[in-house]
Amino acid sequence: MGGAKNLFSGNVISGKIKSIIDRNPCNAAILLDKDLIKIENVLCLLDGENDSLFKDFCLKVNVNANAKISVFNINQSQLPDPIPNDLPSSKFDFIVNEELNKELFKNFDLALISIESWKHFASRKASWLSYCPSTCIIRLV
Repeated sequence: MGGAKNLFSGNVISGKIKSIIDRNPCNAAILLDKDLIKIENVLCLLDGENDSLFKDFCLKVNVNANAKISVFNINQSQLPDPIPNDLPSSKFDFIVNEELNKELFKNFDLALISIESWKHFASRKASWLSYCPSTCIIRLV
């Protein structure tokens, strides 16, 4: 990639990474690896109705990685239930009446968040971002 500027900065979705994502009309992901070893417990961070494609992606992770998915609606707004009837409830659940904090994140190997949601919370410097486990920031087209 080269260049005089750092590839990574405090904002992981800027510079070269932003230009690569913006120029390619396909799904893309950025993995913030914090010693990811296994993917058994995944936290899917939803930010509202605009995450409908993202909910489908979380379901695919559940099926393909055979991981337990826990859904946390960041804004606590009412979301339609994304769980198909044929999915075992032991592999999919919702986290309600909890706050995003260090203790909650200790239970997960990986967090999934849409790129739009990441930008929203990174711009507000949400304190919980620093406690996230390995995080996959996803742009779906």
